[in-house]
Amino acid sequence: MVIDRVATILDLSAKKKLFQPYNFFKGVTHGTKYFLVKPLTYMNKSGLIIQNLFRNTHMDLSNLLVVCDNLDLPPGVIRIRKGGSDAGHNGLKSLIQAAESKHFIRIYIGIGRPDSGESVIDYVLGVPDDTRKIYEGIELASTVIIKLLNGEPIHKIMNEFNRKNLRN
Repeated sequence: MVIDRVATILDLSAKKKLFQPYNFFKGVTHGTKYFLVKPLTYMNKSGLIIQNLFRNTHMDLSNLLVVCDNLDLPPGVIRIRKGGSDAGHNGLKSLIQAAESKHFIRIYIGIGRPDSGESVIDYVLGVPDDTRKIYEGIELASTVIIKLLNGEPIHKIMNEFNRKNLRN
């Protein structure tokens, strides 16, 4: 949803290469080409797109930014990190394995934890209780991506968003 939102803000149209497991949006900001990519694989297999993606786009892995959900953050709260482990997130685990690196930017969007007795899988794949907060997180993550595309330094963005986004 974040990639769709950024593409809408930047007025980009989706493209799909034949037989590739992803859709993408291509743009140029300040003379620099970028790609917004949506895997068409299952989340746990997100890494399957990495080799083809970088071969087809000629982009450098150091410019990879991944947006993913996070059970440990309250709904709608975002956190930005550069590098780190997969933290038990199977999509990140797949990407790290395929990229053979964990040195990329992550934007986590909080979805909160399921109620006691509710399956994590059902919770993650289900409809959120408070969609308004989730959409707030999508807007915040979209703003972060646009700031990065406009050349703002990651450390400045991390300081701004990792602080102002605290909720009880």
